[in-house]
Amino acid sequence: MKQKAQVGLFLFLILIIVSIAIIATQVKHSRTPALEQTLSVPIDGTVAHFVENCLADIGGGAIYDIALRGGYYHVPQPSMQFYGADTPIYWNRDTSLKPSRGTIAQEIASFVNANLNYCLNNFSALEEQGYSIEMPIDFHTLVTVSDENVVITLLDPLAIKRENTEQTIQGLSATIDTPFGSLYSIVSQFMEEQSKNPSDIPLGYLASMASKYGFNFEIIQMSDELVIINLMLDWKDDTLTYSFAQEYSAQNHQVSFLGVLP
Repeated sequence: MKQKAQVGLFLFLILIIVSIAIIATQVKHSRTPALEQTLSVPIDGTVAHFVENCLADIGGGAIYDIALRGGYYHVPQPSMQFYGADTPIYWNRDTSLKPSRGTIAQEIASFVNANLNYCLNNFSALEEQGYSIEMPIDFHTLVTVSDENVVITLLDPLAIKRENTEQTIQGLSATIDTPFGSLYSIVSQFMEEQSKNPSDIPLGYLASMASKYGFNFEIIQMSDELVIINLMLDWKDDTLTYSFAQEYSAQNHQVSFLGVLP
């Protein structure tokens, strides 16, 4: 009888052990997804928001600056000086030197790459909040220019640490609504018209486009052969001015309009 009781107790203990093992396995399986979810939760969007704001701020400055330089960050030759700034020559007697939209996008990217850290300031403001951010020595951005906006994307990954959390983010971008691309399209149409009459300024065509698209323009005669053309549109409580120069043959060149079209 005593032996049967011992056997029964032994079987009871085995049953308890097996039950505990099953319960532990179920708990482990039920908690694993939650644990994985916790580990995959990203660092908050503070860093992303900060970088995207800087891309927008520096990008806006790039648009103003590069429009004044006829689409260039570093203006190539041939060019001319006007109030201390280089202005590219788009029409050289009978040849168009207007840059492509892709070239202008690269010029904006060069401006942003060179000046972005003036806004980021080595992420010192975020370091004061406990962030550690590994940034590249040189920035690389991709820019696209459409008639409606300019999109600037940071190509470099940023390695971020805060407390016990680490994350790498990449592809941060800013979309800037601007008429910059529209002004470029207007200039492109003007240059097509210019090619039909190489020795004359197509003033009537320019005035017609100004009325159609709602921009102002001015033509400044620099010499018997050179003029500067400025196209102007309101943007962000300021004036966005797209500037370029045209060079004509002196014996055929006449300027019959100066000033701003209302």
